[in-house]
Amino acid sequence: MFKKLVPINADAHKNAKIQPINSFEFARGFHLASVNVNEFPRAAASFPIVFVKSPEGEDFRPIALFGTNEGENSFIDSEGKWEAPYVPAILRRYPFGVATVSEKEDETSFAICVDEESAAYNEEEGQALFNEDGTPTEFLEKVREFLTDLQKQEAMTQRFCELLATNELLVEQTLELTTPEGQKKRLSGFYLVDEKKFRDLPDQTFLEFRHKGVLDAIYSQLSSLAQVPRLARQSLAK
Repeated sequence: MFKKLVPINADAHKNAKIQPINSFEFARGFHLASVNVNEFPRAAASFPIVFVKSPEGEDFRPIALFGTNEGENSFIDSEGKWEAPYVPAILRRYPFGVATVSEKEDETSFAICVDEESAAYNEEEGQALFNEDGTPTEFLEKVREFLTDLQKQEAMTQRFCELLATNELLVEQTLELTTPEGQKKRLSGFYLVDEKKFRDLPDQTFLEFRHKGVLDAIYSQLSSLAQVPRLARQSLAK
């Protein structure tokens, strides 16, 4: 997604401007993307939501599936238009991102960054990042608020995944996709909420889940699997 992500500062970016993102060409090579628990209800109406393990094989994270082949996004048309009602936050943040500046025992500091090679980045037209006196513009402050909230949601999502893993609710399963023409493909390496184990949770544990506000996310993940046929139609047919 990012080609040249650099921390934003008033000296280097005093003349920088950001134009509206009118094309999702930057995401064409992504067949999946991370989503946070607060996004589940809306994302579930467009994409299958599954879980993957970290490269270390210890932590889980939820993702939305956009395609059946690596590097192929079936929700972007030939003109770069997004063909789904919902756009995940991790894509809506573009051309901005965050980078870790320092890590301490109880605190991690982040810097707001911008992709200087994005088509939206220039010094002629668009929303300025800094005022003439070097202070952040209202636009940049809104970007900071959005990215800060995104970081908070990512932390909440991590705790959500830990809760599911602790209760052994995530099981590895294979998704089988079939197009109306009969084409089939099996996708493996994904984890789903085990619906039977979820239904059989002890009452006390179920109440704990309700008090923590995670039931909607679980139901949304389960309902998102109804989007598997749609993914098959859009992905395998191309």
